[in-house]
Amino acid sequence: MSTTSLLHERIQGHRTIPPEDDPDACEDCGAFGLLRGVKERALMLDLRFRNGNREALPYALLERVSFDPSEGLTLRFLGAVVTARGRNLARPSSSGVTLLDGIHRYRVSWIGEVDELHAALKPADAVVVNRIEIITK
Repeated sequence: MSTTSLLHERIQGHRTIPPEDDPDACEDCGAFGLLRGVKERALMLDLRFRNGNREALPYALLERVSFDPSEGLTLRFLGAVVTARGRNLARPSSSGVTLLDGIHRYRVSWIGEVDELHAALKPADAVVVNRIEIITK
């Protein structure tokens, strides 16, 4: 960053955030994060477990996606199978995109599971993931 830019920021009293570091670039849809830009693509899918653990898998290794309302969402990566179970997984988010459609387009940056208490507090029509399982091959 140039000295002139730094001086300008100091005079303005704020610092501009580069677009790639914009924290608002990802919409929090409750159970998942959706990249806002239509052309934005996530490199990895971050799986957030209720105990605080996280694991990220690269979209480049995603081979197959299937959805069965009774079984949940199944993502087959090279070397691992991820299953997300919950309710309203096919319901569109506030931006009109479903979890499945977002994954098809590599726009879902994270999926997070919640415990039963927090799931019960969410509205009946909210997308809720209450279980994420990873089986490695």
